[in-house]
Amino acid sequence: MRSGAIVLAVPFCILSAVCLNCTPRKAPEPREEKPSASDTSLALPSFSIFQASRMWPLLEPEKPLSIEETRHLIEGAAQAAKEAAEAVEQEAAYQNARYSMVPIVLYKVRHLFDKDAWTEDEIRQGRAVSAFFAALFEQPALEITRNDPASFRAGLSAIKQWYTELCSDNRTLSLMIFTFDDGPFFGTPVEDASLAALPRVESAPIPGANAHIVLFRAEAQQEPMVCAVLADDGRPLPIVGLSGQPVGAIKNVRFTKEQPVQELEGFGYKISLVATWPYGDEYMHLYLDTALKIRFYYVSW
Repeated sequence: MRSGAIVLAVPFCILSAVCLNCTPRKAPEPREEKPSASDTSLALPSFSIFQASRMWPLLEPEKPLSIEETRHLIEGAAQAAKEAAEAVEQEAAYQNARYSMVPIVLYKVRHLFDKDAWTEDEIRQGRAVSAFFAALFEQPALEITRNDPASFRAGLSAIKQWYTELCSDNRTLSLMIFTFDDGPFFGTPVEDASLAALPRVESAPIPGANAHIVLFRAEAQQEPMVCAVLADDGRPLPIVGLSGQPVGAIKNVRFTKEQPVQELEGFGYKISLVATWPYGDEYMHLYLDTALKIRFYYVSW
């Protein structure tokens, strides 16, 4: 179970205490993408990668976020930060937990980013949400402190830019996906030249990309499965060894029978697999970016 699971239907302070008792796992260094050029629009990036998680419905995404609920979130965030600071061994769990709050809270108030004029209640709600993020991430600059439309718009723009940057870094993006699965994992490097000697196990087309995602098997390795994206002309694109360490060794991987490749608006693709490792045959979800680079993956528990 990945640390950082939060459900808004339950008071955040209670769930923070639960998360602070989780044991965090150190993931390998991820690959990063450069943030895309920003525009003057307040429109938020797509939520598709978060909505693709089978746990997303647990967060009741269509349930409006009231001012009172936001106030409880702020109080819970401050309490969780205080408890984390007092328990050094729980700091990493707290750091992981807070990221999964970002997309669901923004999704619930996305209407604020779709307009250029706001009611007094909407400004009050936006300010409360900004105060929540400022407290949770200890970034005072995120808080909107004034009610006039120009200041409010500038504050929303700053939140949008911050959120876009979180989505552009695979390290933070992976923590923002609400899931109980093990991970994130980032794989191990594999030399392009070694592919020619490996038997191909399975492949699946990537819609609209003129490429396939292909599974290979290197029998001599403790974790034998290799994943590569191959252009239709045979050129290898990204290649990684599929490792489940330090949780457990992945011995086999195959595609699921139904819709193994799902396109995610603005984020690339989600690949649905089944991994065999010490805990049995479990679902595995691997993510590609829009350039078909392998981002990270999770294995169910």
